[in-house]
Amino acid sequence: MKSLDAGTGNFVSYDGNKISIQRNVFLTLSENVTTKQLNTMNIPYAVLNGKIHIIGTKAYELANIFNSSDLKRPMANGLLNPTEPNALPILQLIIKNLLGEPNEKNEKVIYCVPGKPID
Repeated sequence: MKSLDAGTGNFVSYDGNKISIQRNVFLTLSENVTTKQLNTMNIPYAVLNGKIHIIGTKAYELANIFNSSDLKRPMANGLLNPTEPNALPILQLIIKNLLGEPNEKNEKVIYCVPGKPID
């Protein structure tokens, strides 16, 4: 059994042995980067509508390295971001990267989601 905490800022998973954390962000790249380069550097990404999007913690780190303010959030106020058309596929990839493949057929995942915002 695995567990997942789906937070607006971070996703956290636990598989019974280790805790993994992934930032809930993504960064859309310019056309001069290839998927071959990203695969070589083991950077998680998605190609959506012809554009490359780096996901999670690597997106956050690269944005900081290049002093970029182009980070996007697939969630807003604890829900799917209604202004971000790529929110759902990005979230699916973040979750898949955290949880990995099931350890057994019909493996269950216990999850929690953000609460109602108090502000």
